[in-house]
Amino acid sequence: MNKIIKIVIILVCVLIILLVIFGWMFISFLLSLSDTRGLQLNPIYMHTNSEKYPTVENTGKETVFISKFYDEYNGTIETNQEFWNGSCYVLPSGKFIGLTMEGQQFYSNEIYVEFYDGYKCKLGQFK
Repeated sequence: MNKIIKIVIILVCVLIILLVIFGWMFISFLLSLSDTRGLQLNPIYMHTNSEKYPTVENTGKETVFISKFYDEYNGTIETNQEFWNGSCYVLPSGKFIGLTMEGQQFYSNEIYVEFYDGYKCKLGQFK
């Protein structure tokens, strides 16, 4: 009887350790996912020798309100003014907005977005 209890205790401890490890990995994975609110950076974009023209699509079901797009150096990325309403960009579902990255931004590798409510997240990365 003592051997059976020891084996059960060991198996329970191993199972608890495995559950903690997998739970930690799962929570870390969930926290690494950013909520882009349906915005998606198009991986294929136009460019010249000194400018990049990426596009961002609202693939979500809701209209998003955007304060600005910026690079990893916190430089504001210029956009077309088609969706500007005077205080923010209003991008309806299924619509694209064009970005212009020139000068030092041509060498930037990441694009971030700040929404009108202050939430910020990374949209994507160039290779």
